[in-house]
Amino acid sequence: EWRAGKLQIAGEHVLSSAIGRRLGVAFEATPAADGPRVLVGLPTGCRHELSALAFAVSLRNKRVPVVYLGTDTPVDAWLTAIDSQPVAALTMAVPTSDVAQSAADIFQRVHAEFPQLVLAAGGRGSGQLPAFVRQLPPDIGAAASDLQTIIEHKGKTKGLTLAYVGDANNNMANS
Repeated sequence: EWRAGKLQIAGEHVLSSAIGRRLGVAFEATPAADGPRVLVGLPTGCRHELSALAFAVSLRNKRVPVVYLGTDTPVDAWLTAIDSQPVAALTMAVPTSDVAQSAADIFQRVHAEFPQLVLAAGGRGSGQLPAFVRQLPPDIGAAASDLQTIIEHKGKTKGLTLAYVGDANNNMANS
């Protein structure tokens, strides 16, 4: 509706805030699992968090240990989070092409300092990232399942290509 001009920005913000609050409640209501964590967040300059938060909730529902870093996360915050706890993967939502360069800069720095870390991204801008960043499918549930598989089989997936076959036009990642 917003893209079609039928919903004003204020209305979109009201709906986004309501959905975000519900996702936050769902995230907090699901018990955290033990083990190396998956960091989930958005790059510097990005505040469109619904898909990232929904992804974090989906991971947590799969009993994957998750730390949600939130919106507009600078590279130093990502590096500090990696240094302060056992981390299995860093995942970032890149919902638009205008934040792809910011995301790429963060991934480059993290990859340089932690080359063994699984790096993954989803969203419309994720196709513009370096080749070492795994591109997740557009469906949030499928992306969570793929990342869970990658973490479980880390070291055994070199050269593996993941594919999602489904309807990518009707999911939250494309909202």
